[in-house]
Amino acid sequence: MRKLERERRRRCFWSLYTLDRLLATNLGRPLSIQDCDIDSELPLECSDEELESYCLDLAGTPTEGLPRLMTGFNALIGVHRIAGEVRLDSQTSRII
Repeated sequence: MRKLERERRRRCFWSLYTLDRLLATNLGRPLSIQDCDIDSELPLECSDEELESYCLDLAGTPTEGLPRLMTGFNALIGVHRIAGEVRLDSQTSRII
């Protein structure tokens, strides 16, 4: 699979992951995606405009320079992971 396609799929997966976390939290539903089942890396911290040239090896490392929108998105994923752990801990404490 090409680098560009792999990165697009990775971004799509993590978008669905954050949507799952938001919906589960706001609607009081169980999490659909468990963190222990994830083996995907976080998305690259480069803009959509830079992504194609980076994946075709036309540009340098995408993390050079100022923070990008994807930097915030990766931080948001980290927050959702923590919130998911807290949610699971609170659910298991109710069961016991």
